[in-house]
Amino acid sequence: MRFSDAVRFLWSEDTKVSRSMFPIFERYTRGADPIIRLVAIEVSEVTANVFFRSTMSAALQLQQITQTEFRYFGTRHNHIENTHTLHTPASMQIMKEIEVSEEVRQQALELIDVAFEYFTDLVNEFLVYIKTHSYQEPFAKVYESERSLTSV
Repeated sequence: MRFSDAVRFLWSEDTKVSRSMFPIFERYTRGADPIIRLVAIEVSEVTANVFFRSTMSAALQLQQITQTEFRYFGTRHNHIENTHTLHTPASMQIMKEIEVSEEVRQQALELIDVAFEYFTDLVNEFLVYIKTHSYQEPFAKVYESERSLTSV
């Protein structure tokens, strides 16, 4: 894929929700209490774990069919996700012992609600993309829009 096509895809309507992730998490974490930052990380991690467990079978089948390793959706990334040092028994015990003020607790709960709503929208964006694009031509709409621009 040409760089211009990749940029066109990244800024297309197909990736609108994906692009909104950074501003959403930045709004909640910039200058926030470290607990809020930890909550943002944990929400992302637990969502990723559910996503990768749900897609692992399909990714492995696709790898076998195409004889191509899908590093992000295959076993390599899943292994990395499941071996973070944050989830060691010692780290988990430390997190259990942290006292949190009611204000920080309410902020964390709001972040959790917003983040899971975002991740639901993100997975729905993925689903729409999968239903409207083929594996053989995953970026066909990018090329179609380019052709229409060159005919002007």
